[in-house]
Amino acid sequence: MNNFESESEKIAAQAIYINREEFNTYLKLSQRIDAIKALKAYSGLGLKESKDAIDKFWVGELKSYILEDRKLKLERLAKKPLVEEIVINIKNIDDEAMKDLFMKLSVDVLLSIDELFVEENK
Repeated sequence: MNNFESESEKIAAQAIYINREEFNTYLKLSQRIDAIKALKAYSGLGLKESKDAIDKFWVGELKSYILEDRKLKLERLAKKPLVEEIVINIKNIDDEAMKDLFMKLSVDVLLSIDELFVEENK
């Protein structure tokens, strides 16, 4: 089960996710044409497919698909016993060490953690 409208959209989402820092920079600097060119080069998609994917990425629609895909992966990983060990260790970390740990995490990882907390509190 995925939210992609086509295989090319899935390929585009993966290429954008892998190169997310670069694509987020294009977005911040409003460099849409450069983003399309980069996506075309990274994904091997045609110009139209790359443009359509960047159009969705630009308005935030493609990002939600990537997060949904990551959410499913996190749910699978959460079933592994290693996660239980990590949770036990995290509970024993003092506040200052916890702050240092979170400051080192990427925004993407922090958003994923936030999603898990939001779902648990529903």
